Amino acid sequence: MNSLAPSWALLALAITMAACGASVAPIVGDARPPDVAIDVAIDATVVDATVDDVTAVPDSNESVIIEDPPENCPAETWCWQSPSPQGRPIYAVFAASDSEAWAVGQQGTVMRFRDGRWSAQPSISAANLAGLWGDGPDHVWTWGSTSSPDTRIDVQRWDGVRWQSATGLSSAPLLDLHGSARDNVWLARGRPVDASFIERWNGTTRSIVAALPERRQPSSICVRAATEAWATAGDIGNAAVRYVYRFDGTAWSLAHRAGSNERLTSKITCPADGVAVVEQRSIDNALTFIEIRGSAVNRLASPLTERATFVRSRRGEAYVVSDREAVRWTPRGWERAFSAGRDRALSPEFDLAPSGSVGWMANGTPFLASFSAGTWSADPQWRFQQLSVFPTITSEVEPTDPTVVFGNLVWAKRVSNGWQISRSPMLPSGSRFDAHQAWGVTMNEVWIVGARGAIMKYDARTQQLTLADVDAQIGTADLYAIDGSDANNVWAVGSNGTVLRLEGGRWVAVPTPNRSRTLNYVRVEGASSVYVGAARDITIANPNAFHWDGREWVGLREPEGVRDSLGDEYRLRGGVGPYDELERRIPMTNLWETVERERGVFRNLRLGRSGRIELIVGRGAQLTLYEIDSRGRLSIIGAPLEGAGVLDIVHGANGSLWAAGAYGGILRYQRRR
Repeated sequence: MNSLAPSWALLALAITMAACGASVAPIVGDARPPDVAIDVAIDATVVDATVDDVTAVPDSNESVIIEDPPENCPAETWCWQSPSPQGRPIYAVFAASDSEAWAVGQQGTVMRFRDGRWSAQPSISAANLAGLWGDGPDHVWTWGSTSSPDTRIDVQRWDGVRWQSATGLSSAPLLDLHGSARDNVWLARGRPVDASFIERWNGTTRSIVAALPERRQPSSICVRAATEAWATAGDIGNAAVRYVYRFDGTAWSLAHRAGSNERLTSKITCPADGVAVVEQRSIDNALTFIEIRGSAVNRLASPLTERATFVRSRRGEAYVVSDREAVRWTPRGWERAFSAGRDRALSPEFDLAPSGSVGWMANGTPFLASFSAGTWSADPQWRFQQLSVFPTITSEVEPTDPTVVFGNLVWAKRVSNGWQISRSPMLPSGSRFDAHQAWGVTMNEVWIVGARGAIMKYDARTQQLTLADVDAQIGTADLYAIDGSDANNVWAVGSNGTVLRLEGGRWVAVPTPNRSRTLNYVRVEGASSVYVGAARDITIANPNAFHWDGREWVGLREPEGVRDSLGDEYRLRGGVGPYDELERRIPMTNLWETVERERGVFRNLRLGRSGRIELIVGRGAQLTLYEIDSRGRLSIIGAPLEGAGVLDIVHGANGSLWAAGAYGGILRYQRRR
């Protein structure tokens, strides 16, 4: 049996993982955190380019070096190798000055910019932090919502020394937060349809602000000073927001009432003394902007023709931002603020320092764009694709840490000072190579199968990818899995029941056991013993699993077991009611006994390098690698890894573990020596 080729399927979902011991929650594609009175827009554009020579290593325009993190990875933790300093999505930024800034994101992620670089801070919350407001580097507020099923809003405050929870006068959800100074911060709390209120932080304590007239429910707030604040609101028991109120230091007064077929659809801004601007839409989605100056209420047309987002800056300014351009409200009308550079897309999540010459922009990836001299500079958008496939070294030599990783439209190779992430080569069809799985007998002969029938070969000596010779009758069938027993016995499977075998350097078709099924698992024990299936793991009971005996395909009626070096045999059985079961064969019999039983969490059973059976277990967003001892007991290898979509964890040198995922993410776990 090929014991050193663990299955590593395509990560169809983007993953996020633990950064140096901190847990993170999943985010899929361009999904946003739970929308609980927090608006987060995420926009990533993939940049297109071409590679003239499919065998050439991409040049500097097609690749980027991600340097190793400056800090060493502590033992017994998962640490980011790429990107650096961390790899979780960022949703909000705050530029305290030209030289200091904060950024927050998924699962309590906090980053701080000082001394010319960003550094990852310890996670401060289980929430996906999507809001940020501050009044200097030593006074910062952040808030966000936790993932369901226990959805709640968490508010944290930085006092210059530490982050601490800011629960306030009640635990009611936060609807909005804004302020004019560190001693004048307002928090709208509650629910838009019942029992909402506004509280004020004076730098030491909190107090309740005078209630809105007619028990109306605040939705968003904008604060200019202790004697001027604005709020949008709705009627109690009605989620529609139709009113704008102004606070004069003592009481609220009605400043605007939307028509019966109109709604206020954004957070209110207060870009100048005595001025408020808010977005308003009619029932047929017609857009106008309401400008309130003193007692006058004016309707402003949209300054941009393309789809755009109305944005309130940290200081209360009003922006309208599209993918390509941003305009800002001024007393003279809308004026251009900035535009996207070539091959860039703007995001509504940005902040400029008080000088207006420096700023940062987040777009729901781990990468922040920087603003300088009127121009935004961002990392290449193609880096946001997944890295998800490690080649497996199956020779008898001492295994080494991964030096190359293949993924969806990108690949990465180890260089002296970090990782070089490059775009996949262009295929003759005009599309880029999209890797699904890799297998290699040595690093000098790694085969990678991918979408649309493409197979590539990687040679570590030349660091080149070359397109393999594939039987023409394969056509555009997607190839999902590959495995082999040695350099002369390698098999691949894919859609439409496709089965391929490597013969003399050329991939040829093998008669398929079932053309109506997609095959995404293959395990090769020898030239006359090959298992394929339509399930990710052949050991899970599946009527679409088959065995090649050298002459023909034979269907498998019973789950197949995996035998360890001591002769103990284990198997997984899925679909036993709502449960998965790990079973062990009773010695000298054909009977099986249940060792472990859980609800749908067992992912994969394989023979590890130690000769013991290893089990991959996924509980929610957490993936854990276990080893089974001679008594059938499970012990954790390494530490659990957070991230939905993770399908496997692979071994490296000196007891290390490796995983890869979204945004070019590469993580390493080092056991204590």
